[in-house]
Amino acid sequence: MKNQYDHPKIQKLSRNGIYGILTSRVYIGIREIKTTEGTEEVPGAWQAIITDKTFEQVREVLSGNGPGPRSPRHNYIFSGLIRCARCDKKLQGKSGTGRSGQVRYYYAHPGRCAEGGLHSIEAEDAHELVDEWLARLAIDKEYFNELLEVGREGLGKQLRALKSRLKQLDHEEAALRKRLHDATTQSLSMPGSATEALREKEADKLLEQLRENEQQTEQLRSQAENLSTLLATGDPAIFRSYCDRIKDFIKLSARKKCRKVFDLLQTLTLGEEGLNVELVHADGRSFTKGGLVLVSDRITLPGVLLLKSRVFLRKLYQDEGLSTNAIARRIGVGQSTVSDAIQRHGLAKAPEDHAKRPQQVPYGYDFKSGKLVQSRSEQQIIRMVRQLRAAGMTLRDIAAHLNRKLISTKRGGVWNATTVRRILRRSHSSSL
Repeated sequence: MKNQYDHPKIQKLSRNGIYGILTSRVYIGIREIKTTEGTEEVPGAWQAIITDKTFEQVREVLSGNGPGPRSPRHNYIFSGLIRCARCDKKLQGKSGTGRSGQVRYYYAHPGRCAEGGLHSIEAEDAHELVDEWLARLAIDKEYFNELLEVGREGLGKQLRALKSRLKQLDHEEAALRKRLHDATTQSLSMPGSATEALREKEADKLLEQLRENEQQTEQLRSQAENLSTLLATGDPAIFRSYCDRIKDFIKLSARKKCRKVFDLLQTLTLGEEGLNVELVHADGRSFTKGGLVLVSDRITLPGVLLLKSRVFLRKLYQDEGLSTNAIARRIGVGQSTVSDAIQRHGLAKAPEDHAKRPQQVPYGYDFKSGKLVQSRSEQQIIRMVRQLRAAGMTLRDIAAHLNRKLISTKRGGVWNATTVRRILRRSHSSSL
């Protein structure tokens, strides 16, 4: 008799393949789809073949067995967690030997990023940046409260939107039930009518719409309950909880951090200019499915790491037409370092535009293709400044807030009251 496991596909299963099956949410009826904001998990069109409880039990067992599908020679702490901010694909732990013969370990795309994102980051650089950010978060209560305030504000908006949508679904459900009642009443009052079959079809359609409405209502109510739970926790209790968990995590060895990182970090994405970090909630629950985040921030990459991105350097050198000296001032490195990076990436100076470049490009705009165009990131900062001013903050306090958030001015300098006043006047006059 032929061996029951003698199957060509089963023979090709590897440890990584088995690990992928055990951690795939497909088997609990969850499908991942891409949206403009990233990846979203939605209910699949198929039935789950295992329960959520069993899936979580398997995940706990796997997290206790090792850092991932296999035990690597190097401890890639963020393996399976770090993603590209552009294409939303996971970065893989890789190693390579340079000309000096020294082995380097890094997180990188399998190939080049299709969206032009940062190709890779050295593992030790990523580990050090996140550890430093966590350490600061645990000792700087003022900084922590700033992030917490921003998180609460965002979650409050989400909760209000969810409640509004739930009210709308309630009205839709009442209307569907009325139509179903009317269709049923007409069928009973006129049995044998030629239109009875049509009314039955209409009733079946209404019942299906009601089931979809109830399913969506249940999901939104669950999200609203999670949001209410997040917002109900007091600030001092949240700070103490995060401090304890962060300090315990930092003390761990690199190998143990591989196992515990998912209990602390909810998401970690590599952008052109920084690492975007979202923390798991203070009580240890992850709300990745609902996209609920209370504490998040962007860790700015040092200038020497930014210069490793050809896309980032091309944007400054060719698109914005900045000189090597201006680029060096903006990212805080030496001019010769910028020149070497330009030569290494093979970037040529963009041809001169026919339109004359203004001596000073106003904050909130970039000079491209001979004309001023709005800078999305700088326009967001202007809106933030106007909101802070409307909230009653002084110009000096606004400047201090921007400096604490590590937001640089147009020329890469620090903020002061005069700069804030100039931007407020310019934005006010442009809005008239």
